[in-house]
Amino acid sequence: MNLLRESAAPFYLRLYAVSAAAAQRAVNHTGSRSGHPEIQYRTWAPPQCSIQVEYSDDLIRDVRLTSLLGNASGILYGSRHGNSIRLVAARRTLGNRGFEGDPRLAGLDPIGIFFARPRGQVFLTESNLGEFEESDGAVALVVAGSTAGFFVYEADGSIDTIKSQGEFIVPEIAPIARIEPPKFVLESPRTGGWVWMVPLAVLVIAMLLMTQSYWQRRPPIALAAQDQSGQLRIRWNPEATSDPAGVTLEIADGNTHLSIPVSTEFASATYVRRTADVQIHLTAGGRTETVRFFGAETPPSQTDLVRLEVNQLESQADALDGELERGFRRITRLQDSIRSLLHAP
Repeated sequence: MNLLRESAAPFYLRLYAVSAAAAQRAVNHTGSRSGHPEIQYRTWAPPQCSIQVEYSDDLIRDVRLTSLLGNASGILYGSRHGNSIRLVAARRTLGNRGFEGDPRLAGLDPIGIFFARPRGQVFLTESNLGEFEESDGAVALVVAGSTAGFFVYEADGSIDTIKSQGEFIVPEIAPIARIEPPKFVLESPRTGGWVWMVPLAVLVIAMLLMTQSYWQRRPPIALAAQDQSGQLRIRWNPEATSDPAGVTLEIADGNTHLSIPVSTEFASATYVRRTADVQIHLTAGGRTETVRFFGAETPPSQTDLVRLEVNQLESQADALDGELERGFRRITRLQDSIRSLLHAP
């Protein structure tokens, strides 16, 4: 079941990077004024549907943004507990390896698939339905222009592809500010006596820029973690991770240990914790900062409950095997005793 498909051109990647950077700066700016911004989730739960989907406006905007250059598709990441699905991130598929290096997907599972179109109606085409079935996902999201809707399978395995049971309006995308390149005007000197000062000034400026990492005060990393319904929202100062030497995010969660290389463009990550004690380390430019989170125990997931039941059944099977082995040995001893009595003089 392959969710990743070949797509997109270098121009789209540049546009996506600029948009993602702009969105990240907006998040950082909002956080500086309000302290700790929290993700506001909306709920899609039509009365006739047995599955409830939680999503955020930012996720819908990200999906709509992928359709600026035409039709697009990708993966929805999140978590599922029973009939409740929470969608946290959306990524357009790029090649066979996808977004393995994105730390914001740590702890999240591929939970569905999305299709984005610049205009039209909200429905699943035959090719969309084929990709949805092949992905083995639990939910499909279709964004057509300014309208969106979810599609899920019913309890009997059927799905209505003509129209979503609950369409909704997509939040508007903020226009990307156009950055004008700097303009330089060269003027001829009035006298030739100061001509030799120009290369000297350029040399001094170049030396200052090359050595600024030594004399300029480096900003703090400011690593922080906040729990949001079992998901740790990890943030740091992007100015402190601009070192091209690389940034590494390490997470110790019980028996789980993750070490993820982080791009300098990222300033946050979302991690679904498994225990109440999580240690987080961020290393950038030879400096390491650590945050330790203590919280309430997370409820066991459906997978954990199934694994526990399997372990119990295996223990019962081992006990029954032992009882059966002891029974065979007792029968063998009784048969030996009977043969001895029959052949006795």
